[in-house]
Amino acid sequence: MKKLILLVTALIFLVGCSEATAEVEGEAVNYENLKSMNEEAKEELSELGEQIEGAENDLSSIRSELNNEESEFEALIKLAENQEEVEEEVSEAESTLENLQEDIESAEDELEELEGSVVEKKEEPTTISAGHYIVGEDIPAGRYVAESSGGGGNFSSHNTSDRLNFSTILGDGERRESEYVFWAESGDQLKLGVSINFTEIE
Repeated sequence: MKKLILLVTALIFLVGCSEATAEVEGEAVNYENLKSMNEEAKEELSELGEQIEGAENDLSSIRSELNNEESEFEALIKLAENQEEVEEEVSEAESTLENLQEDIESAEDELEELEGSVVEKKEEPTTISAGHYIVGEDIPAGRYVAESSGGGGNFSSHNTSDRLNFSTILGDGERRESEYVFWAESGDQLKLGVSINFTEIE
């Protein structure tokens, strides 16, 4: 910049005399040299301006990248915080699931006990000989286990409309049932082809 000022001053001094000389930084120059040096100084100034503009653009890009990095960093921090919350929720859900599975297993065990076992009452079995009987008159209504008291034979039940409730064969051997669980409702007709032990159950 100082050089440019000196050139401009010298140029003014020599503008009226092309043969005159002047000193610029200790060197003697004439008007033509001074014009050439002025053009070079302008080019240098233009190049400096371009370099400054490029540097400003680079700085702007760096600032933009920095802002993007900061945004990504903030997003990562939030993601880490959310991950902790999600992990806690997953842990709670897993604990709840384990408790539910334990409850289901317990309920299945209870159901299996109810379905797979028959709870007998304290009364002794009632033995009824082969024949026809009416529930509510000859035998109380309820739930029973029927077992043959010896030998084998048919055992069936009809409702009050004379529709078949069930029919089975009690006794030992193939195609025979060792015992049969049934509901006896008031008015049902029981047909026994063999003497049967009836045990009331719950």
